[in-house]
Amino acid sequence: MPAYPPTATGSAIVLVEIEMSGRADPRGYRIVGPVSGFDTAALDAVRAWRFDAPRAPDATDRVFVYAVLGFRAPLAPVTPPRE
Repeated sequence: MPAYPPTATGSAIVLVEIEMSGRADPRGYRIVGPVSGFDTAALDAVRAWRFDAPRAPDATDRVFVYAVLGFRAPLAPVTPPRE
């Protein structure tokens, strides 16, 4: 689960492209889309993920995986009305 960035505002969706070897070793990460205040948090989360290698015997040496990460703005605490 990605952490909500402390300096970010609002909600966002970040698309991360992960280039991997046929053995599921990440080779590179790239944000697909406009730059946002959520990119670093999305990349930090995806870099912590681990993948299983494909089971197909003819696995290619280059695979692309796409991760969609959603960030929802935190709800503000509700203060009960004073009586």
